[in-house]
Amino acid sequence: MVYDPVHVIRKLTGFIAKYGFWQTLEIVLDRLVDALNPFLILNRINILRKCKHIGKNVRLSGWNSFRAYNKGEIILDDEVGLDGNCEIWARDNGKIDVGSGTHLEKMVRLNTAYNGTLKIGKNCYFGQLANINAFDKIEIGDNCLISGFVMIIDTDHDTNASETMNEERIRTKPVRIGNNVWLARGVSILKGVTIGDGAVIGAHSVVTKDIPPNSIAVGVPAQVIKTRE
Repeated sequence: MVYDPVHVIRKLTGFIAKYGFWQTLEIVLDRLVDALNPFLILNRINILRKCKHIGKNVRLSGWNSFRAYNKGEIILDDEVGLDGNCEIWARDNGKIDVGSGTHLEKMVRLNTAYNGTLKIGKNCYFGQLANINAFDKIEIGDNCLISGFVMIIDTDHDTNASETMNEERIRTKPVRIGNNVWLARGVSILKGVTIGDGAVIGAHSVVTKDIPPNSIAVGVPAQVIKTRE
């Protein structure tokens, strides 16, 4: 992880303008204590080992779980931020690429396996406990707002009555989220769905089919109710 001094100075100046000197000092001290915690230092060393690439000015707060094994790959581009207790696992040739400027709140989970790929664009924001699982391919565009408790999956199971549920075959189909999309709190995106650029999905909706660009969709299953103007 490489920090650009100019970037750090700009950040501090911005904090002082927004919060004032004393509150900024408190924030800096909190982050300094975090940075000097020996357990967190070991955690960051492990993250460096697990990532194929980490860009400049990546900010890691608290403890985060990174796993990359059996040819799994993790990439964090410039200025990615994690608020702590995030879980980023790339297993069995899975690949995760988090775009520059993207921010993950606490307890976000990104998981790939079985050759799955997860590609997240630039300047996205993930709320707490968002959960993304890619066993095939999930793409999320730039400038997206993924609210807390959102779930995006590209799999489901067969429902053959002759087999037990935990032995059913997994079925996969890629998911694509366009640019500038807002998924409100608790939205579920199921396999095979494409959401067009600029779409908005209302809270707790379940999306089972494609949503056109600039549409507002709500419900279970989600239905388009209007077009953004």
